[in-house]
Amino acid sequence: MPRRTALPTLPGILAAGALAAAVALVAAGAWAQQRGPQALPPATPQAALPDSVKPVTLPADHDPATQFNSTERWLIPRYFELLRDRQRRAGRSKIYARALPAGLTVMPGIGDTLPATVMAQMEPLPGPLLRELPPRRPDTQRYVAGQNVLLIQLSSGRVLDTLDRVIY
Repeated sequence: MPRRTALPTLPGILAAGALAAAVALVAAGAWAQQRGPQALPPATPQAALPDSVKPVTLPADHDPATQFNSTERWLIPRYFELLRDRQRRAGRSKIYARALPAGLTVMPGIGDTLPATVMAQMEPLPGPLLRELPPRRPDTQRYVAGQNVLLIQLSSGRVLDTLDRVIY
């Protein structure tokens, strides 16, 4: 004699639907957390910054639109940290002192103005890093000076922001 199967009841259908919805939400959340080469920094970038990066105190009249944003503050140190790790694994771990551009004796601070002769000798950030960063703001450029990265206004030579000791 064939066995009879019970028809699904309304509470059973609702429970199965809730289970399917929960599985779909978990799968969507896992997909959203996957990282790619253009991944954004974590939600709390201060927790992900390397130990060598410290918070910068800015003058009260400083405009937030003329400073490094959170993505840049996370990506630039991370790039140089990964580069240093790659060099260490390749056996090239000797540390060379990074000199300031000719014409500078001390590291410029926020608000200092650089002469045009010094700006002509400054080296921009590496190309692979520039491709990862968001587009630069008009009339600004990011430069490497010693172990620091500077955001400089091109028209006046004024230092808008600095990332201290990010390059090893």
